[in-house]
Amino acid sequence: MYRNKFTGCLLGSAIGDALGMQTEGMKPAEIKIKFNVVFDYGRGRPGSNNETLRPGQYTDDTEQTIILARSIIAMGKFDPEDFSQRLLEHYLIIMRLPELNRGWGTTSLTACRHLADGTGWKESGEDSPTCGSAMRASPIGLLYPGRPDKTEETARMSSLPTHKNPESIAGAVAVAAAVSMAVTNTDPDVIIKTTSDLARKYSIKMADKIQSIDKVRHIPEINAFSILGTSIMAIDVVPCALYCFTKNPLDFPKTLITAINAGGDTDSIACIAGAISGAYLGVDAIPKKWLDRLENRDEIESIALELWGNS
Repeated sequence: MYRNKFTGCLLGSAIGDALGMQTEGMKPAEIKIKFNVVFDYGRGRPGSNNETLRPGQYTDDTEQTIILARSIIAMGKFDPEDFSQRLLEHYLIIMRLPELNRGWGTTSLTACRHLADGTGWKESGEDSPTCGSAMRASPIGLLYPGRPDKTEETARMSSLPTHKNPESIAGAVAVAAAVSMAVTNTDPDVIIKTTSDLARKYSIKMADKIQSIDKVRHIPEINAFSILGTSIMAIDVVPCALYCFTKNPLDFPKTLITAINAGGDTDSIACIAGAISGAYLGVDAIPKKWLDRLENRDEIESIALELWGNS
């Protein structure tokens, strides 16, 4: 039933990441001066973590999303031991071949080092409020279409191997719940309320900021992003992604164009916004030019279809 929603979610997530990587770390004014408005793929910015990436290539956001999705497929469910082992295996590769590191954050790298030293997944995560566990959480939402309450515990556990901070956990819970509801075309206002309610169990600040989207949705985007914040922190990235989606719920391209021009952690904001919008509208809403030029498009689509087939 949800075939197009599953493929829309994972492809939309990767496309958002690939579109946003070129503006990651830039201020909105810098984006305006250099590009006016970014509408399409571009090369990674010189001097950034993404400087070696070509148009259509993605970052660690998509790598970790794929790792999580493959773990779910292999185990038939979310298994934190298997997921942690897969994170560790990729970490060992990029430690041996640093040129393959596509911007894995300090939090994830440190946590993986703990895993390598034999620390269990429940204790390996860092107490860092960054967005690394939220950016990869969309496959968990696909496990439970239309049942956001069911995503909570799985999303919480999925955060712990790398991120044990309550704000990071709240972000992962919110993203998984939003994707779950988007698959069944839940009203965007209900998505905001429900994600806020679920996040509140872990972070009142996260919940309140998600709720504030209702107030900023109708003001100029530059002002909205100034209020919401666009840093690498989960408390900024997740509300920004939800804002981009709920401001343009019927327009996938506009959702992502809004996200990639926001400044700050644009690849993660657009990755999450693309996952939610893709789940809501389905793959047919994604422009062909973006699909055709996305790195590993066939592989990502195949993973999405395997998730769908196991659902």
